[in-house]
Amino acid sequence: MSQRQMPGSVKGEALDELNRLRAEIVQNAHLNRFKNLDYPTANPDILKKCREGPGTDPNSVFYLSITKCRLSPMQALSEYPGTSMTPGGLGPLEPGEAEAHGRTVPWLMYERSPGAYPIIKDGSLCLSSEPTEDHRRIQAQLGGSGLQMGDGGKTPESKEDATHSWTDTFYADWEYRPRACSSLEAFRDWFRRWLDTTLQICCYADIYHQAFFDGTAHADGVRSMFIPDLDDGSTFLDTEDKESLLHQHETVEGYCHNWAIHTRREEAQEASRRKLQREGYLQGLRDAPQAPRSVLKENVYLRPVEVGDVPGLLEIFNHYAMASPLSAYFQDIEAGDIRQLIDDCNFERLPFIVAAERKIAQAQDNSPEKIYGYVLATDFVGRRTTARFTAELELFVKPGHTRKGIGKCLMDKLLEVCDPTYLPKRGYFFDTNQEDRPGYGPGGRRRLGRLLFAISYPADERTTYAWVEDWLKESYDFEEQGRLQGARVKFETFLNVTYLVRNIGYYSNNKFKP
Repeated sequence: MSQRQMPGSVKGEALDELNRLRAEIVQNAHLNRFKNLDYPTANPDILKKCREGPGTDPNSVFYLSITKCRLSPMQALSEYPGTSMTPGGLGPLEPGEAEAHGRTVPWLMYERSPGAYPIIKDGSLCLSSEPTEDHRRIQAQLGGSGLQMGDGGKTPESKEDATHSWTDTFYADWEYRPRACSSLEAFRDWFRRWLDTTLQICCYADIYHQAFFDGTAHADGVRSMFIPDLDDGSTFLDTEDKESLLHQHETVEGYCHNWAIHTRREEAQEASRRKLQREGYLQGLRDAPQAPRSVLKENVYLRPVEVGDVPGLLEIFNHYAMASPLSAYFQDIEAGDIRQLIDDCNFERLPFIVAAERKIAQAQDNSPEKIYGYVLATDFVGRRTTARFTAELELFVKPGHTRKGIGKCLMDKLLEVCDPTYLPKRGYFFDTNQEDRPGYGPGGRRRLGRLLFAISYPADERTTYAWVEDWLKESYDFEEQGRLQGARVKFETFLNVTYLVRNIGYYSNNKFKP
């Protein structure tokens, strides 16, 4: 018997586990609804903003308007001697009438509440206790069309139960929609017929009561309004509490109004700041000094890397891997490694720029262009980490072609792509196809916050490589932010690593908006 019950018990345990997991998923979904919204929590600074503004100023127009709305229900109590808003409850009903009507009493009380009809008087909208001729004419027309009035869902003439309500479903016949122009005579005829038919089946909500306009009545969602039979509870401030009296003029609506004003002001200031930055950047581009002609002393031009550049890049990579502590590689790499590096830069939407030989017209052939240098940016840690806005840079020039301006031009173009606020010095020609052009314009295709160089060298040879650090600091605003002793090993020697960092954009605090 127990064995027969075992599958059932296992099934029950599985259902319990599923229900538990379902409840956990629902709970996490509710908890994560607003996790991406950076709303400030309650603190004295936020409260100060909420208290400063017209929403809490007793002399402001806005404060007087919300005070009028807040006090209007209290002032209207005396106007409804028979509604549930007064302690008298259902006063005007005859003896036994409440029991006879049962649960329909709230609707009956709405129908018996004082009438109110909107009119225009002296250019202002106001309510009148008596209907005008226009109101009577509209009511007569609606009643004559067979529309449902407020009398229990029956028309005034037939006194029969209505056949339609707000809960009915009507489907649009999209075959009759105007295909080209709604001014066609056939469409206008169809629309008139549709309007006449719709008027006969629509529901009429009786709104001509004071309880509708002051918010006392509630829509029942079916045909009309009703006045709920609720207890009237009044709240009074403790006059002996000095703290309460000090803030008696403050309301939630006033707080929200002040907060909205401060938010709009801050957004306007931020938009103005960004606009000024953009205008300054564009003005800087227009007024940027032209680089001297002597910047490049080689017949080269810059362009994005291509697969055909792998042999030339391999020569530069392997030379510095075997001869210089500045390279992070300590042995020869293969062509596949270069191709993988190109693919990684494309996937990460980061630049990989080369300085290629510019061939003259007479010497053009199908041979690959010589590569005299390169510069690239890679993710410092990874795009799925907290360091996703930091890129590590790498720049090398082919031996025998250094000190000829190639490194300066490569660095200038790289900073233009990675930093939208950088003003390039130019003085070189950069060529790219239509597909790669968006990724090599100002700002590139990737938003970054920091650029980083890792300079490695033997501890006893720092002066030999100090010129690299000085060049980056003085010419491109890099700053030293860290030095690791013996963090790398090459040539059987511990290498120190200096980290030089350049900030991107204008940030006066620790906030970063991606």
